[in-house]
Amino acid sequence: MPTQYRLPMHPEGALTVNTTLAIHRQGGQVAYFAAGIPVFTHRAEDRVGQRVAGVQLVELGLATQTELAATLGLHRSTLHRCQRKVQAAGVLGVVDARPGPKGRHKLTPPTLRTVQAHLDQGTSIRATATAVGVSEASLRHALRQGELQRPRTARPAQGRGPRQRSEADAQRPGGIAVHRNLERALAATGHLPEAAPRFEAAEAVRGAGVLCALPALVALGLFQVGEQVYGRLRNGFYGLRSILLTFACMALLYPGLSGTLPRLSR
Repeated sequence: MPTQYRLPMHPEGALTVNTTLAIHRQGGQVAYFAAGIPVFTHRAEDRVGQRVAGVQLVELGLATQTELAATLGLHRSTLHRCQRKVQAAGVLGVVDARPGPKGRHKLTPPTLRTVQAHLDQGTSIRATATAVGVSEASLRHALRQGELQRPRTARPAQGRGPRQRSEADAQRPGGIAVHRNLERALAATGHLPEAAPRFEAAEAVRGAGVLCALPALVALGLFQVGEQVYGRLRNGFYGLRSILLTFACMALLYPGLSGTLPRLSR
């Protein structure tokens, strides 16, 4: 039976693990608070520090392996193995001594900045992973580790009218209707497989009813058949999916032109 009560006085924005423990991520640092008192800290990318922290918190009885596994993104069996290694060899027992280059291959600092720019613009995690060329699981892991941040404020859902859209297009630095400059720059250098289609709220869009047919076209295998026939296009801003969607919308909007659409060469 505990001899005193623990007040859950944690820093603002901390992630609560249980009634005693909380984890706070800020400025590339991760801090662990027990009843409002910091007990351990390490850098966000320090995997060894994270595992040592997990072992210490379990040993001190501040959290269970199951609670920490869900919060740290580690499997419960991983924490159990780390606990046995620390008991047998100390902190050096959890140091990764595998040979080869250190650090991740794809989620480099420039890539993280590119991913964060996508997320800040309101792009979904799945679409961002496709655009940047990394796995969705890697991005979600980076979000859990505090290396990436979800945008704090969502974009307004109110749609813009034709006049607002026209004025915004005319003021584009790259030319009329030239959007998404970052992705265009990546495509120009061959670092973007394709720009994922992006939709936004808008008012008074002529012929917008054809968009209701897109889910049916996708379900009927528009992308799968297109990839079987044409394969994969070279890296660029407009990929095979965007081209197929454009042709499909043109065919629905102007049925008389369906027989004169340009043939897509392999």
